[in-house]
Amino acid sequence: MAGDFRYYAEVLEECVRLSAATFDQEWPGWNKEVDEFRLDMRSPSNCLLAQFYGSYTLGKKALHLISGDTVRRGFCPKGQKLTAENLKRAWLEMAKERNELRPPPGLRGMYHDGDYGWEIITGRTGRQAVR
Repeated sequence: MAGDFRYYAEVLEECVRLSAATFDQEWPGWNKEVDEFRLDMRSPSNCLLAQFYGSYTLGKKALHLISGDTVRRGFCPKGQKLTAENLKRAWLEMAKERNELRPPPGLRGMYHDGDYGWEIITGRTGRQAVR
């Protein structure tokens, strides 16, 4: 059973990696635009495709995907292994791999330094760390 889970985790990671490469071309910097607080892979208006294309359906059309493709590409949950939570986690990990997410709501004007945490940009050169 543990091997079965590991297999699905590897498949999911590969699906998301393939789709992330597409996003890298279609939406350079997508990883900085993912709204992790809004991201809900069960919702056609809050899933990853909706965040970039306005809706799940418009995203499918823009990327020329059919329904089975959205599952294979990590955009749509299916079954007990490929859950919305697992998909969300995989996409957020992929975004973090590509140098972190944008600041949480209310922290605009800030950026994330992968080593030190959130920093407020206080002027041209001044920065103040927020942890």
